[in-house]
Amino acid sequence: MKVNAIIIGAGRSGTTTLYQYLENHSDVCFSDIKEVHYFSVEELYQRGKDYYHSFWKHCKKERIKIAADTYLLIDKNAPKRITEYNSEIKIIIMLRNPAERTWSSFQYAKNNGYISDNKSFIQSIKEEEEHILSSDITIQNNLCNLWQSKYYEHVSYWSEFFPRKNILLLKTSDLKNNTDFLLKQLSSFLDIKDFSSDAALITANKSAKAKSKALQQFLLNRNNPLRAALRRFLPEKVKQKILHSKLPEKLSSVNRKETSYEPLSEEDRKYAEQLLEKDKEGNSHEEKKEDKTPDFHTLNLKLNPPSEDNKETPSPKHLEEAVLDLSKKTEAKKETSQAAIREPINIPRTCEYQPIE
Repeated sequence: MKVNAIIIGAGRSGTTTLYQYLENHSDVCFSDIKEVHYFSVEELYQRGKDYYHSFWKHCKKERIKIAADTYLLIDKNAPKRITEYNSEIKIIIMLRNPAERTWSSFQYAKNNGYISDNKSFIQSIKEEEEHILSSDITIQNNLCNLWQSKYYEHVSYWSEFFPRKNILLLKTSDLKNNTDFLLKQLSSFLDIKDFSSDAALITANKSAKAKSKALQQFLLNRNNPLRAALRRFLPEKVKQKILHSKLPEKLSSVNRKETSYEPLSEEDRKYAEQLLEKDKEGNSHEEKKEDKTPDFHTLNLKLNPPSEDNKETPSPKHLEEAVLDLSKKTEAKKETSQAAIREPINIPRTCEYQPIE
């Protein structure tokens, strides 16, 4: 068997809700836990394909197999690994307003014990640079909240490895406000029957806070010292039985209580937006003109920008066409050196950041 499609991110963008829609679809079989960090975590990748495929043993042959791992969007090693595993795999990416996603990720990190309560949003962002240099994808995922929101950099990198037809970009705003449209995009992309018209509206992974942050860290954080120690001593069969039983997920859910996040202050928003805007500067020294195209900040990308006399919001089709254009420029590369996997690509000027209004 082979996994047919994978959700790679972005975290805090509605991927859990998307997972639940897919899990309830009769043509789909999801892994028996929501996220399998096989391609992103070196220790798990070394266990081989049999380990990975064990999460789909419950699936009927005729159903398509789908995975999720929100570490993957920022992982520079995973795209090559995945193309070697299945060059025809379909990539699903959910994108949310980047400043809001950064803030939500920061709040999640504080509420679940990854970041201390007394650390400010701006200070946490200033510390990201050293975490980005870490080879530990878990640290990058847990502490690099703003970096994960640099969609232009990450999506462009993935497009070096996969053709346009294998990449689907979805908007969190559509998941919330135009659900039927988004689900039609998804069913068409995966070549499955349409989602039921009377399917219940799903809202998953609501804002929550851990009742015990120490317990939550033990359950969720691979780098937790106690969890790491147990992992070394527990027999492999016992570890696999615990994992497949979803016990950590169930205990984590019990250890959560719903809460509301503090609003993003104007100062913090402007600071994040300025850094997100700077992400484009490495690709051109040309002076950028300010563009006020409405709503494009939802994707943090400006692809095929409209003319000055046309201020309509570009449709998802524009985004797909731009990814196609980007893929064509890089598809000629049949082989990528190991050094190139770790270096940022030179992104064509067909893509620019849209300032967030």
